[in-house]
Amino acid sequence: MTAEHAVRAKSIENRVETAYREAIAALFSGPVDLEHVVEMLKLREIYRHISNCADRGDEAANIIGDI
Repeated sequence: MTAEHAVRAKSIENRVETAYREAIAALFSGPVDLEHVVEMLKLREIYRHISNCADRGDEAANIIGDI
């Protein structure tokens, strides 16, 4: 059962990474004005933290899978 959870965690991390790349591409598709640029930078940081969380989940899944 643990191995199944580790595989699922890795699958979720891959989906989050795909969503992250798509969100970043959409975010930087065309700034309108300076306020929009500031908002883009804030959102980029939030997206980066979400991606990092998914990476940590993937690392945890690897460790759990090895145990």
